[in-house]
Amino acid sequence: MADNLEAKGDKRQEGPSMRKVILLLAFLLLLPLAAAQRTVVDGEIYEKYSNGRFGFSVNYPVGYLVPGPEPTNGDGLSFTSPDGRASLVVYGSHFAFYGGQALSYGETDIDDYYQARLKELPDPTYHVLRREQGWFVISGYDENTVYYEKIFNNELCINAVLELRFPEDQRDTYEPLVTEISHSFTCFGGFDRPQ
Repeated sequence: MADNLEAKGDKRQEGPSMRKVILLLAFLLLLPLAAAQRTVVDGEIYEKYSNGRFGFSVNYPVGYLVPGPEPTNGDGLSFTSPDGRASLVVYGSHFAFYGGQALSYGETDIDDYYQARLKELPDPTYHVLRREQGWFVISGYDENTVYYEKIFNNELCINAVLELRFPEDQRDTYEPLVTEISHSFTCFGGFDRPQ
């Protein structure tokens, strides 16, 4: 057949095969999806963890916090620093634990939850309640450890909790990372929530 085309004067140019073109197009189309899971903020690389069951996501700093295995019940994930001294835990729950009780969604009031956590956590130095958005933040010191908690309790996220802890002597390392971690902790609504 090639001889036939040459005999008829067909001057097709040699080029990449159709298979190579399709593979290149597929790669280019999928590249943004892979890149979307990583973000660079102030020179630090963050990777996104999303939890479909409870409907939240968070960006964690690559190299500073290493994800552990996801539990079989899919409620969240724990991250630990390479030296084992800092940790980030994000999880969702059907219950809010405060005041010695486990209350299910609908039984919990964000104001009561916030006030109870303020009493339970040692030496809070910063706290804010965003009642309309259904979340609060509390941070402070527990002996030589800095803690930071952000908790959602609203229609989208049922008791979605972020707990970040790091040694006070590593404050210069982790303090700049707290803002991105906290701001990236958001709700999108999971499949395992009350109707």
